[in-house]
Amino acid sequence: MRWSGCCSTGDSVSLSLGQSDTALAASATGRTVTVSYMRHTDGFFSGASGATTRLGTMPARYRPPREMRCPLVGDVYLAVGTDGFVGIYNNATTERNYGAGFGAVLTYAIA
Repeated sequence: MRWSGCCSTGDSVSLSLGQSDTALAASATGRTVTVSYMRHTDGFFSGASGATTRLGTMPARYRPPREMRCPLVGDVYLAVGTDGFVGIYNNATTERNYGAGFGAVLTYAIA
């Protein structure tokens, strides 16, 4: 399959996710998409047990072929869904508040 996306090989674009949290960033280079969440301030709330917190929406042509999750802190995951959901999934048994100094980087290839 021939790639016909946004970028030629080596060109990187910053993706706008309509984000509500400045710790969240995304970029694409060719067929590779990278989503990062780097928390440098205190007061991160994981949400309730089993809850998902939407931070932004991935543009349609940059969405993963299946839901992607990456451990963020404790039992809390950074997630990107096939529907464009970008956010936090709390798989812990309780809600938690976390301090500063953690993050995750999730990288995937698009078709």
